Amino acid sequence: MTPRVVVLSAPSGGGKTTLSRALLARRADVGYSVSATTRQPRQGEKNGEAYHFLTRDEFLKRQANGDFLETAWYAGELYGTLKSEVERVLGLGKHVLLDIEVQGAIQVRRQFPRPRSVSVFILPPSAEVLVRRLRQRQSESGETLQLRLEKARDELRRAQQDVGGAVLYDYWIVNDDLEQAVAEVSNIIDAPEQGGHRVDPVIISEIVRGDAEQVPWRAGRREVRPVRQRVPARSLGGLRGKTHHPRARRAGAGTPQVQARPAAAAGGVMLLTGRHVVLGVSGGIACYKSCTLARRLVEDGATVEVVMTAGAAEFVRPLTFEALTGRKVLASLWERDHALAHIGLAKAPELVILAPATAQLLARAAQGQADDLLTALLLARTGPVLCAPAMNDAMYAHPATQANIKTLAQRGWLFVGPETGPLAEGPSDRPGRMSEPETILAAAQRLLSPAGRWRGRMVVVTAGPTREHLDPVRVITNPSSGRMGIALAEAAWTRGADVILIAGPTDLPLPAGVKAVRVETTADMQRAVQAVVKGADALIMAAAPADYRPLESAPTKRPRSSGKLAVQLEATPDILVSLKRPRGCVMVGFALETGDGLAKAQRKLQDKRLDFVVLNDALEPGAGFEVATNKVTILRKDGAPVELPLLSKRDVAERILDAVEQALT
Repeated sequence: MTPRVVVLSAPSGGGKTTLSRALLARRADVGYSVSATTRQPRQGEKNGEAYHFLTRDEFLKRQANGDFLETAWYAGELYGTLKSEVERVLGLGKHVLLDIEVQGAIQVRRQFPRPRSVSVFILPPSAEVLVRRLRQRQSESGETLQLRLEKARDELRRAQQDVGGAVLYDYWIVNDDLEQAVAEVSNIIDAPEQGGHRVDPVIISEIVRGDAEQVPWRAGRREVRPVRQRVPARSLGGLRGKTHHPRARRAGAGTPQVQARPAAAAGGVMLLTGRHVVLGVSGGIACYKSCTLARRLVEDGATVEVVMTAGAAEFVRPLTFEALTGRKVLASLWERDHALAHIGLAKAPELVILAPATAQLLARAAQGQADDLLTALLLARTGPVLCAPAMNDAMYAHPATQANIKTLAQRGWLFVGPETGPLAEGPSDRPGRMSEPETILAAAQRLLSPAGRWRGRMVVVTAGPTREHLDPVRVITNPSSGRMGIALAEAAWTRGADVILIAGPTDLPLPAGVKAVRVETTADMQRAVQAVVKGADALIMAAAPADYRPLESAPTKRPRSSGKLAVQLEATPDILVSLKRPRGCVMVGFALETGDGLAKAQRKLQDKRLDFVVLNDALEPGAGFEVATNKVTILRKDGAPVELPLLSKRDVAERILDAVEQALT
């Protein structure tokens, strides 16, 4: 059997580490990839055996160098799997065992799709057992344990999603008997197509709700079944009603109400899945945008804790944010049972977003004040802070505000905006308006994206159609919307690249953060690409430029009454052929065909000396122009073609970048 990556995940307290050790003791053909972390060693843990214990600076440096297969924040600390560890174990001809969290599993699944990997989610027997296991550690405060329990609930929610049209976890098993659980994982490794348990949703519902009365779940027959046969797609709300529980069924309960559950937001990819984010809201009129931002963060898979100042609560009631996030809003240092909330919320989340950040909040934070929950949290914060200022344009331009921003930037804060546009008091042509929620979301996605080879690279992407004018009002063009190229630009920017998007006429909004160059004709696009490609690490030609143009364009509109019109056409410039290929630049072309596509794409790959060609069929349902999905085959000069299923164009973009990343030098 070809060695594969075996992913084991569980909520904290689920017992995956104990299970991993037992599995390694039983099987000589399984090797363990020792993870790296910034947390302090617990009693008995040895460096290089339990973890590679790194300082935060060491971890971030290695992350920037692209040394990690996956990384994640958890309870305020960094964790990651070193690529060298995975390669070491696979090089020994062994399956490599990864003991990682949900966020890491998503990254691994994208780089090691089935059958190169198999993923298993480990459940505790009940919520009661989960809590007991966490308490038995006796190494963390009650506040931290509560945060871990909240994280466990969120992981159970996130683990049920899909990645790229496929389930994230292939198998779910219940760790109510260690030997039996080890035997089940061992069987999955040997015969992966058998699948795992049919897991009863009662335990998931129980932990998600945090019931006071827990009824331990016990498996009946140890049946091995594929995930799609075990847990039907459903909303979490559906788990709180009728279930698959065998006792409930015997009591006469009906069959569950199965509901379609979206795997992701509209873009098709949930980039913040499993991430813990604090949204700090201070008192400004832009608070209304913060409601939309909270919703967008939740839709993208994040767990969102909202912390409000007293001023913010005058604009928007806390109840609004509680409805949007499903979590209690914190607004005071003096709330009962939350005495150390400012410490826990400073350490645990991967990111703190301040939106809006008023002039007053910036001044108090720069001075190190801690007179309310939000400023106390910020003073205790050592991780990333993303700040979206919002205020009157004169207040933003004031030297005091600029000095405060400079001070906070020197401390590591990152800023998005403000923008120029209408303010509450009227029109303005100076910065002061808070960035739009989608812009702030994109900045958060980029900030939390795993560091890889794209970080700091320059990527040029073309998108959309071009237009060739017959006269001032008539054009030759095609139905390209530009959606595929825009998705590629957005995905590359989120991964840390510096992106130049050269876009033909399109009605779609261009992604935040990228440098956009608008063009009209194919010749315009050719000149724009030639002007910027010299310093590019990758050129991705996803545009659909017009292949022909009129030999002559009329200077005035030709009336219909003139009768028949004969137009002589000539070929437009072939942009890829005309380019002088920059040294070290990865070249990616697209081929939209209507027949014999594979052969034509292979010829294009060779004739134009490309590294990759992305082939799609214009006649394929759900693919091609003016649709949100695509079905492509990725051809490369030194490997077999990879055919992808029908996916959202953002998912296709991620798969293309995964392939191209391996070719970056």
